[in-house]
Amino acid sequence: RISKNKVAHGIATFYVETIRGTPMMLQILFFYLGVPSIVRSITGNPFNPSVYLIGVVALSINSGAYTTELIRSAIQAVDAGQWEASRTLGLGYRQMMRFIILPQAFKRIIPPLVSEFITLIKDSSLLSTIGVVELLQSAKAGNEAAVVELLKLYDPMLTKAAVVNRVFDEDLYQELRMTMLRCIRVFPI
Repeated sequence: RISKNKVAHGIATFYVETIRGTPMMLQILFFYLGVPSIVRSITGNPFNPSVYLIGVVALSINSGAYTTELIRSAIQAVDAGQWEASRTLGLGYRQMMRFIILPQAFKRIIPPLVSEFITLIKDSSLLSTIGVVELLQSAKAGNEAAVVELLKLYDPMLTKAAVVNRVFDEDLYQELRMTMLRCIRVFPI
């Protein structure tokens, strides 16, 4: 975004502002559901990338937008006197960035990069929604094994919800389980 080239500046600004301005969950679902639909409508061929690839791409694009802003802000945080001094010494732009500006920017960027890494690890838990969407789509298609897998996924939560006053209530457990099955069949994805 600090490029003097207007096209590069426009593309970078659009990328950073779009990615930083949308929720991570929306980006994951766009790459999981939207991109294959777009490719299929353009080429006419089915496009089914692996779930792992979709997760890596979605997290990479999201983290890349935040990291570019961290790098830009670290470079711009270097004192203007350092820029002027390196120009006075007759250093070219590449030499100035390599020997003067980037070493100082690197010191400033380490703490926010560690924070971004931690955020990336926490955001990776959102990728589990892709698995739930797959299970629900399989349930919609009438795949009974998918419904069983979905129940296995939510069974610990149903069991915990069915415990009243430290006593397991079998009737409540079965009622919660049937309600969940009805919800899967009534509100398919």
